[in-house]
Amino acid sequence: AEDRVDEAVAACARSRGPVPAILAVGIHRYKLLRRLNYDPAKIEEQVVKAMEDYAPHVTAALEKNLPILSTVGTVAPMLGSLGTVVGMV
Repeated sequence: AEDRVDEAVAACARSRGPVPAILAVGIHRYKLLRRLNYDPAKIEEQVVKAMEDYAPHVTAALEKNLPILSTVGTVAPMLGSLGTVVGMV
């Protein structure tokens, strides 16, 4: 609201996580299009598109180790049942 774009970029750079990363992409696109004197409606459209295009990259990084967790979650009940059977024997 106060047009402090550089401070917003710095705040995103200081923060870690998926939300600041996606927001930083949008802010960089906003800054570039403002410098090129684009129409405000076109700027908003392009910023949203840039953030949507970058989101799958962040999602892929978050889901990188998900198969390992899935395997552990699948095997854990079986190991529990095996322990119960061995204990009863």
